[in-house]
Amino acid sequence: MSMRRIGPLGDSAVLVEFERDAAAAPTVQGFCAALRARGWPFMLDLVPAFRSVCIHYDPLRLDGSGWTPATWFAELETLSSAPETGSGACLHRLPICYETGFGLDLDAVAQQLGATVETLIEQHLAAVYTVAMIGFAPGFPYLEGLPGRLRLPRRATPRSRVPAGSVAIAEDLCGIYPVQLPGGWHVLGRTPVRLFDVHRHSPSLLQAGDRVQFERIDGRQFESFGPC
Repeated sequence: MSMRRIGPLGDSAVLVEFERDAAAAPTVQGFCAALRARGWPFMLDLVPAFRSVCIHYDPLRLDGSGWTPATWFAELETLSSAPETGSGACLHRLPICYETGFGLDLDAVAQQLGATVETLIEQHLAAVYTVAMIGFAPGFPYLEGLPGRLRLPRRATPRSRVPAGSVAIAEDLCGIYPVQLPGGWHVLGRTPVRLFDVHRHSPSLLQAGDRVQFERIDGRQFESFGPC
């Protein structure tokens, strides 16, 4: 996958966009790894998304380093956008409870897909997901890797309150609500793991490029974790 456009986003950020491709997520992460390896002191933050990376930088430090925005943008075009390998991305095994009261849409989704609830659960558990990006709300992961047979549109009527920890699906994605939020995704279950905590060194438990696999627990085990 190749870069499509590099351009300014305000006066202290640049947006790097890539062509659409099935390998977008690893390519975006590979590009981010190449950026981090350069260690430019004026680069403040990287925000990867599905097909793009937003690079926040300090314009004064950029100018003081001898670069101009134009020459730096040109340098960005030379960086490899190849899929990242050996990046040390984490594999998170997150517990999930599918029982009544946790899987709010489990029965309805199984009916829509023409499957039994157990078959639906087995297929959801079998997949290994990749965090494509964090967005919508602090700590909310967009997970790629949902099996094709589990894909369906968003709920016709969104909920005004989706409980924290809810694991939900919509279209070709799986997501986890880090806190109670409104939302229109189909809730299959809930994890007791706290995804976002401002008191942690890294507030968001999951990072773009990480992998996630779910492990089934029952209601008693869920409660033993305490509030998420």
